[in-house]
Amino acid sequence: MGGVLMESERHAALARELGKGIPALAGNLLHDFHTAVLMHEHGIRTVITRDADFRRFSFVEVVDPLAD
Repeated sequence: MGGVLMESERHAALARELGKGIPALAGNLLHDFHTAVLMHEHGIRTVITRDADFRRFSFVEVVDPLAD
């Protein structure tokens, strides 16, 4: 099953709430944050990635596919 994650009507409010306390939310980190918020909106709690920036978001579980 696949699809495109779209922003819901609560996206902006959720992004404001989840973004509190995340310092330096700009540049590439902002893109990762947007992706993480979309995941959260749609009930996706785990991301499989080598991108360590996702570890800055406490609401996402990060699985590194190349870790031991």
